[in-house]
This record gives sequence, structure tokens and C-alpha cells, in this order.
Amino acid sequence: MRLATSTVVLLIVFFVAAEIVIRETRPLRMFNHTGLTSINQNFLVSKLPPCLSSHENPEVLLLGSSLVLVPSVRCDDSFHNRKTRFDRWYYRNVIDEYTKADFFQNALTKASSQNRKVLDLAIAASIMSDQHLILKKYLASGKKPELIVCGIAPRDFLDNLRQDPEKTPTYSILADLTCVKDLLEQKRSKEAISNFAFGYLSDVFKNRADYKTFLVGAASRISGHPVDLYNATLDQEKSAEPTTGMAVVAEKADRGVLDNSKPLYKEPKNTLSDLKEYNRIYLPVNNNVFKLQLGYLDKFLALATEHNIPVVLVEMPLTAENLAILPDDVRRRYSKKVQELATRYNAKIVTPGERMTFATDDFEDSVHLNTQGGLKVFSDVAQQIGNDRALAQRTGRNKTTLGSLPIQWPF
Repeated sequence: MRLATSTVVLLIVFFVAAEIVIRETRPLRMFNHTGLTSINQNFLVSKLPPCLSSHENPEVLLLGSSLVLVPSVRCDDSFHNRKTRFDRWYYRNVIDEYTKADFFQNALTKASSQNRKVLDLAIAASIMSDQHLILKKYLASGKKPELIVCGIAPRDFLDNLRQDPEKTPTYSILADLTCVKDLLEQKRSKEAISNFAFGYLSDVFKNRADYKTFLVGAASRISGHPVDLYNATLDQEKSAEPTTGMAVVAEKADRGVLDNSKPLYKEPKNTLSDLKEYNRIYLPVNNNVFKLQLGYLDKFLALATEHNIPVVLVEMPLTAENLAILPDDVRRRYSKKVQELATRYNAKIVTPGERMTFATDDFEDSVHLNTQGGLKVFSDVAQQIGNDRALAQRTGRNKTTLGSLPIQWPF
């Protein structure tokens, strides 16, 4: 009996010690140089769990894809006089994990004459179903923003490389994520309760999606098989290109940057090199994907309406070359459907391209705004929000609080 008790105690001690070591060392960081994972694990979506678990409840929730995320970082770098970078390491370890929007927050404060704290939960490579899931989990965690600003573009509804909403990085990390409030207030399944308990006790179990991603990537590299459709198409594209000259230089530079050995501070010339990728993303137009993602926009707006949260949809500018890939009838149908849903739920659509011109030098590629383009967009969005008195009425009250300070909605 004593032997059995001693064994159990030793196992518990070993388990606790192992968990402490894993939490402190985060072993996947050791493989960052391989490109199979990042220093913070699951770099595209690693910022979501801590933000949902945080007690902070900012007034404005900023959502969208990298079309929102990249310029928000560029604008903040300019706002704080920081040196921005254009290498892969910076994208993976700074941009993808960024949760602030200080320039936009400052512009919004000036436009409304009141403080507005903004939380940036825009996720690179996300689609409309991801925005719905983020909002759903965010509200379930017990937080409620006073305003949602969500950047949208055709890719959010027409991505051929992300046809299954349950196979995105956002879904993989949030699908099983349960906050304490969510667990207590809703009738959760035994599996959800067990997952929550195991995740609370075990760092490995809580981050099992990260370890699965790493193992799948390692197996893919060893076997030579792509991990998914997106990477398969990239591999086909690379195999068709020459491996001499600039291609070799670029590949070596990429490896060096991934190892964090060669920061790139000068903005490269915009050659619209991502147009080939967007041909694969847009064409052939998949009407089933389009319909499915429009359905998630419907659910997204319905969820916000249910919680009496006003929504501002921002039509993110794109280059003319990118838009030209989409057939005219698809572009018209996209605009019509988005407008219909916005009207149904009384959401506001802000289209910066209607008030200002965006040229190629406002972008880093065919879709991502640079600092110059980002400053124009976020300034315009803040001004349009500040000028709209109807948003105050949609909140259902005339004031909210930031800390202990009363804040009046002036518009």
C-alpha cells in the first residue's frame, strides 16, 4: 500500500515538474530556425487565447485579416517613431502577434473628443467565418465592446485555398477554447468540461494544436508531401520557377531572416508579386464558398445585433490589378450582398476608396497597405465614425467607462 502511494506521489511530482519545465522553456521555440513553428507557437493566432482570457475590456474591437493587421502595425511604428521592418521574422514575431492600434485609437479619440481604447484582433490569413468565431468566443469570455470595426475584402469570402472553415488556424485554436465564464453560464458537454480541466492542468494538452501543427509540418518535410491544399499549390508554383539567379538569392535571404540574422529596414519596391497567388485564391470562383462565407457575415452581424453592439464594416482598398482578377459580375454581386446584409442589421459601411485615391505606392503588394496607405485609411475610418451620431444611439446608452473615467459618446 505504501509503495503504491509513493508511486502516485512520485508521478504527481514528476507531472508538476514536467509542466513547470514545459511552461518555462516552451520547447517548440527551439525549432523556430527550422521554419516549422515560431518562437511563440502557432504564430498566426497565438495572440487570441491571452486576449480572450484577459480581464481588459476595450471599447473598440478591431477585426479583419492581414489587410487590417499589417497597416495597423506600420501606422503604429510611424506613430511611435519606431523603425519598421519588412523581413519574415518581423511578420511572424511582431506583426502577426500585434494587438494594439495606437494610431487608429488616437485618431478615433480626436474624432470623437473622447478616449477610445482599441484592441486589434485582426488575424493574418483569416476569413469571414474566423471573424464570427473570434467575436463569438470574445463575447462568451464575458467581454463586450462598445463598437466593432471589421475590415473586409473579397478574399474573406472567396478564398479557394481555405474552403473549409474548420481547417483554419483560427478555428484550430479557438474551437475548443473555453473561458471560465463560458463554462459556467452555458450547458457545456462533458467533453468540453474535460478539455477545459485538462487544459488548465496541462500546458501540452492546452496547446495540443500547436504540437499537432509542428508534428504535421515535420512529417510533411520528411515525407515530401504538402500539409494542405494551400502549400500544395505553392509547391507547384515553386517547382515551375527557375532555381537560379534571384530565386536562389531570395531563398537564402529568407532563411537568414527566419533565423533572425538579417533585419530588412528598407521597404522593397512594390512589384505586385502576389498577383499569381490571388489568381489561385479567386479563380475559378467557387459559389459554394462565397455563399458559405456570406452566411458567416450574416451570423456575425446577427450576433453583434443580439448584443446591441454597432458594427462598422470597412471596405479595405485593393490595387486595381488585384481587383481586375475578379470578374465584374462577381465584384458587383459581392458589393450587393454585403450592402444587403449591412442594411438588414443596420451596420455602417465605410469605403475609404470613395473619398480618396489609392495608388500602387500606397501598398506593399497588391493588397496590403503600407504606412502611407494605412495612415489614409485609419484616419478616414476614424473620421467617418466620429461624424456618425447614429452609432451612439445603437449602443443603447449614452456613456461607458474606461477604467474609472466616465466617457460620453459625443457623436
